[in-house]
Amino acid sequence: MILFGKVAILGTGLLGGSLALALKGSKMCGRIGMWSRSEATRRACAEKFRGCKVCAEISEAVKDADLIVLSSTVLSIPEVAKEAAKSAKQGAIATDVGSTKELIAKKCSEIFSKKGVAFVPSHPMAGLEKSGVQFAKKDLFLNAACFVCPSENKSATKAVAQMWENLGMRVFFKTPKEHDKIAAKISHAPQCLSSALALLADGDLDTFKNFAGNGFKDTTRIAKSDPAMWRDILLSNPKNISKNLDLIAKKLSGLSAAIKASDKKYIEKFLSRARETRLNLEK
Repeated sequence: MILFGKVAILGTGLLGGSLALALKGSKMCGRIGMWSRSEATRRACAEKFRGCKVCAEISEAVKDADLIVLSSTVLSIPEVAKEAAKSAKQGAIATDVGSTKELIAKKCSEIFSKKGVAFVPSHPMAGLEKSGVQFAKKDLFLNAACFVCPSENKSATKAVAQMWENLGMRVFFKTPKEHDKIAAKISHAPQCLSSALALLADGDLDTFKNFAGNGFKDTTRIAKSDPAMWRDILLSNPKNISKNLDLIAKKLSGLSAAIKASDKKYIEKFLSRARETRLNLEK
């Protein structure tokens, strides 16, 4: 079923590229316009996304689009929105795939409302530690959770939610504030922790290369993610992320003190609670 005559995807990294592939496979839209700042990325898109129009200018990609998807880095999304709004048709819908929502929702709603465009913030919780359009895959969104922040425009909210659902996602409606609290706990703080763990190997690479097993590799996998992308995410959700990092630090500090004091009871309780919690996630 066609939901949108034309979809404009502004930003063609992993998520933007995967969305283009998924939309092509779903037949939910008639045409797809894609934009990237990078000429090299545009060339790669022209090769990978046959049938999609790859544009050097935002205005060209957005022209006549019924849905505009902002999929650039978090802090650049309002800037891209401002440029997109200049060419957006009245009555169009805009959404985004940013990992934080409060800052984006506030700025982009203001930008698009002046042009008669409904902005519905969204965040598909799908991704890889790899970045770039070369890693785009059409099934990236299958069975993953997706947050949608309801707009005053109920029909626009419904259309955005339906798109993600049709791509196989489990949609949850949350306010931008609620989203950022949740994302900090389940995604942003764990990313920081993974990066901190990876730094244990800094200056001692031979030891880790020769002896570290899958436990270290598994817990540090996401530390391979794009630093620039994550820098923007961390800077746009500071209070929530810091709160969770402080909580983690407190737990580690307590464990460290117990180990120094040879407090068997505390250590066993800590590890048992952690094990029980992790097992409960699988039920």
